[in-house]
Amino acid sequence: MKVLFATKVWSGDLNKFLRGAFERKVDGCGFNFADRWLMINNGIPCRAVDDLRISGKKIIVADHAQETLDYFGLTEDSFEGGYVYSIAELVCLYLAKDFDYLVWVQGDCLLEQSNSSFAGDAIAELIGEVSTVAPLSNCNGYHDKNGLDHFFSDQCYVVKVPEYRQKIYGLTAPVLPEYPPHGGSSFERMVGRYLHTSKRYRKILTNYYVHHEAY
Repeated sequence: MKVLFATKVWSGDLNKFLRGAFERKVDGCGFNFADRWLMINNGIPCRAVDDLRISGKKIIVADHAQETLDYFGLTEDSFEGGYVYSIAELVCLYLAKDFDYLVWVQGDCLLEQSNSSFAGDAIAELIGEVSTVAPLSNCNGYHDKNGLDHFFSDQCYVVKVPEYRQKIYGLTAPVLPEYPPHGGSSFERMVGRYLHTSKRYRKILTNYYVHHEAY
């Protein structure tokens, strides 16, 4: 079982990553990952990339963006203004073909410290109709008493890489007004549409919590 950890950085997050945000995110997952990736997104000057000292691989998103769009059958217009919020996640999945699972913690999020392994517990739940697993958060409140729903948040998620490397991102319905309009047809909205139409589930692990802008 090969499990990949990934997150992304843009110019607004850079100072936090220069001060150890990458390692804090990895440590919060409580798991021995096969590899760790930092997706370098928009606005990071070349000289700053060398200053990012991390225990993982640095990947320039723009270097792989077009081949990723071609692979998934998308264009920048497919995102209706949400391209910059979405392309790093898709590039990561495109490049992760040799991995079984992806654990993603967003650049402006941090898992609350726990004595158990969020990543390990999440992977164990990816069976049957459960397509993705996430911790509780301020926006993950749609689940039923079993922790299940058809929504998706990009704050923190665990998925099977083969499933999410399929061409599942071109759906235009349902609208899902729960997602912020400034994000357009963002990655998280695209996945939400996939979960709604395929009747597959997200599972919320309520004994874990991810904080937004707490890194």
